[in-house]
This record gives sequence, structure tokens and C-alpha cells, in this order.
Amino acid sequence: TEKKIEEVIFELEKKTGVYLKNINLLLDTQQTLRISLSISKNFEGKKIKKSDVEYLIQDAKQQIIKTYLQHSIVHIISTNYKIDDKNCDRPPLDSEGNKLAFDIIFICFPKEVINKIKNLFQKYEISIDQILCTSYVKSLNYKEQFAYYKDVAFIDVGYEKTSIIVYNSNQLNIFET
Repeated sequence: TEKKIEEVIFELEKKTGVYLKNINLLLDTQQTLRISLSISKNFEGKKIKKSDVEYLIQDAKQQIIKTYLQHSIVHIISTNYKIDDKNCDRPPLDSEGNKLAFDIIFICFPKEVINKIKNLFQKYEISIDQILCTSYVKSLNYKEQFAYYKDVAFIDVGYEKTSIIVYNSNQLNIFET
């Protein structure tokens, strides 16, 4: 793997004439972990602000970080917003209501895998700005081509790994590896 990465780096630098310093890395691993949470809060008829939703997401993120010590969060996806049991496509900002509820999906990779890859690239003086889940990112791109369908499913078959991603009404419904 290290030799192949070295070859790719040198080939890219040679073809582009640009020295790689930073990269965004797309990665898939058998050990991808999906964690789903449902969150709700009573707003007692007050307007829901963006900062309220961000606070709830940040609080959930901190719970995941404390509980799953061996994993790093690579994606946070909020879905299924409801205000007073009424479905919403997106966060119901500036809406008045009592109860806000929504689901959050965390896609996580093992820290051990991330650290090995970061160390590998550091040998070539390349820092990784962001690590993204390949299967999820590809599904975001492809789902735009199927926007007229209510339900869309993607199966990403890879080396010793298969991911299934399902969207319902343009919202992520299932992510399994």
C-alpha cells in the first residue's frame, strides 16, 4: 500500500507540476461504524433558531465522542425533522412549536485506521485536511441524477466491503456497511 501511494503521489506531482501539501481523502473501510440517534427538545412555543439545532447536534456529537473512544466521526447527517409531530424536509427554523425532534446519523471510522493513513501521508509531507466516506459521498453525487424518484438505493461493492445507502424522499434513510 505504501509503495502504491508513493507511486501515485509522484505521478500526480509530475503530471501537474504541483507539489502536494494538503489533500482531502476519500476512504472506505470494513470497520465503518454507523451510529443513529433520535433527539427531541421541548421549546414551549418559542421560535426555533439555527443555534438551537446546532447546539443539539453538538451535544449529540459530544456524547458519541465520549462513548466511542476508538472512533472518529467523519460525517454528521441530520434527517427526519418534526415539529409537534409534523414532518419537515429541513430544520424548521423560525417556526414556533413545542416539540422539535430529529434523527442524526454519525458515520465513523476507527481512529487506528485514520492514524495509520495520516502517518503514511506525513512521510511524504502531505497533510490530510479532511477524510470522507467514499460510499456516502458517491451516493450524494449519484442521487442528484435520480431526483425524480421518491426512493433511491445504492449498493457500493468494494474489496471485502459492501455499502448500502438508501434515500427516501431525498433524506438518508439507511447507511450500512
